[in-house]
Amino acid sequence: QCRLLEVPFRDDQILCAECQGDLGIGGRVWDGCLVMLEYLAMNPGLLEGQRCIELGSGTGLLGIGSALLGASQVCLTDLESVVPLLELNIHLNQYFNPLL
Repeated sequence: QCRLLEVPFRDDQILCAECQGDLGIGGRVWDGCLVMLEYLAMNPGLLEGQRCIELGSGTGLLGIGSALLGASQVCLTDLESVVPLLELNIHLNQYFNPLL
């Protein structure tokens, strides 16, 4: 089963589809991701102009947030079965934010 999350982010939000049942651990947003995203949002200078790689991106929430915080390049990776969810979340957010 899938659901769409609206994750508060700075003065806006990030849309994130979760599909836990179908994709196991790769299909959900972990609490650690939300904590890291909040930390990076409070310290945006850490990412400005940086190149980032996220191994095991799952939903891609952290990588999308990193791009919105000014990372110059973001590479998201995961298992082949999880990549369609990752791509969906990127496309959802590109539609609303052309900076991605």
